Amino acid sequence: MFLVTILTLLYMDPRTNPYSPGAGTRPPELAGRDEIIERAAIALDRFRFDRLTPGEKKYLRAMAELGRSPHRSGDIAHLLREEVQRVAPIRSTLINKGMLYSPAHGDNSFTVPLFDEYLKRVMPFEFNG
Repeated sequence: MFLVTILTLLYMDPRTNPYSPGAGTRPPELAGRDEIIERAAIALDRFRFDRLTPGEKKYLRAMAELGRSPHRSGDIAHLLREEVQRVAPIRSTLINKGMLYSPAHGDNSFTVPLFDEYLKRVMPFEFNG
């Protein structure tokens, strides 16, 4: 059941399958299963997270440290003690990998709800001193 849920999430995700009918909407089979969908989405992002570079993981962890998203790119760079221009390529790569999206110019949000809480549990926050 869990694998079917993950595959269904991939199918309905407009980033992974933008041409499917009803992309981005929940199929009727998943109605009322928000908790299962959320767990599957976090598991899917855990799978993606394990394939990120250390710099990408650090960027995501800094976002998590700031709390619920969206967050300005400048705030994330400030927390990492880096210039915005230095972390902009990391942000772009994370958007391309489906870990982030930009709801507005310069803003960053996680693609999966509660992923910030998962990151806080599994990865300590370290900044450039």
